[in-house]
Amino acid sequence: MVILLGSPKSVARALQRIGRAGHKLRGVSKGRFLALDRDDLIECCVLAKEAVERKIDKIQIPQNCLDVLAQQIYGMAIYKVWKEDELFGWRI
Repeated sequence: MVILLGSPKSVARALQRIGRAGHKLRGVSKGRFLALDRDDLIECCVLAKEAVERKIDKIQIPQNCLDVLAQQIYGMAIYKVWKEDELFGWRI
């Protein structure tokens, strides 16, 4: 059981957090919204309704994420000293 204190602000985020509760084979994840005020209550009700209706927020996949590339190169650089050819030829 996951308790969401306040609105998670999106259906996808709510489902992702609630989904963490069922870490068993064929387990059923359960979650509850706890609204903090009237505005939060309305938002939580709409999010719960959309989740039940499977209306998940449209995701946007970013293009040319140079910050992610920079983090990857930094992580590799602190691991060991790389030759340039070796660094750019590395695959997961």
